[in-house]
Amino acid sequence: MIDYAELKSEYAQLWASMEIRPDKRELVMRIARKLMRHKAQYLAVEARSGVPWFVIAALHNRESDANFATYLGNGEPLDRRTALVPKGRGPFESWEAGAADALALDGLDQVKTWSPERACFEIEKFNGFGYRKRGVRSPYLWSFSNHYARGKYVADGHFSSTHVDEQCGAMPILKAIMELDASARFKTTTSSPATKPITITTLIGGILGILAHIIGISPNAVAIILIASFILAAVAYAFIRIRL
Repeated sequence: MIDYAELKSEYAQLWASMEIRPDKRELVMRIARKLMRHKAQYLAVEARSGVPWFVIAALHNRESDANFATYLGNGEPLDRRTALVPKGRGPFESWEAGAADALALDGLDQVKTWSPERACFEIEKFNGFGYRKRGVRSPYLWSFSNHYARGKYVADGHFSSTHVDEQCGAMPILKAIMELDASARFKTTTSSPATKPITITTLIGGILGILAHIIGISPNAVAIILIASFILAAVAYAFIRIRL
């Protein structure tokens, strides 16, 4: 089984060096704008699955040309059980329900941290790693970019080395949406700074600081006054004890 760690650096390099083909750029931007008009529906599925809405949009465009009457997993109609892989899914009462099912079926809802590299891996896994056996970068990801020229599975199990995929790949779509929408960003998690334990010294320092602020003098002066007061109180207590 192909592991993400094995491909992470490759995906990072491909994403960093990817360029949308100049002759396809206008078309890619047009597709991105069309998908963005349905952002609310993609966000609804993001809320259910944790998958970034723009990744869902790119998958939707690739699977069915963003047809909301079809199942995200393979582009078949929502109102019947699927006959293609994945078989036997549905029927579904809404596009959102079908999309959430397709994402969960491939485990995309289990991804905790999304990045461009992780998106590449999950999108390629969603379609299948068969192109790697042919030495071709998957058009499912890279079509309409500088990383793809030709080679396509024209049917299940039937590969043509000369056929050119005429559908836009997912990664150019992602890049175009990210150019157009500043909210379309992968959220990286950062660890919270370690909480320092509260000590007696910290507590006393805090008290001195509060008193200094109230009285209007330095914390050191407050400390001297408190120490002197404590000494005087101790002497007075001892004197009283002796007199008694």
